[in-house]
Amino acid sequence: MSEIDAVNGDALWITGAKTIGVSVSPNRVLQKEDGNIVWGGSFVGAVAFGDDTLTSRSNEDMWVSQLDSSGNYQCVDFIV
Repeated sequence: MSEIDAVNGDALWITGAKTIGVSVSPNRVLQKEDGNIVWGGSFVGAVAFGDDTLTSRSNEDMWVSQLDSSGNYQCVDFIV
């Protein structure tokens, strides 16, 4: 995830999910009216989002996370 300055193309912020286990696959991204970003996908093993780590409960699990408009993680959780 990143926000790029529309005028000069500079990266304003960059963040991502860190794969600790086998794989992570982001699938959907949505920007809300308040500027926050919601994104989700699937993973196998474990994946870290900022200070939070999720560990698979099955073969492949789904996650959803929200970032504020500055790219800071607000929350992350499993989708059941």
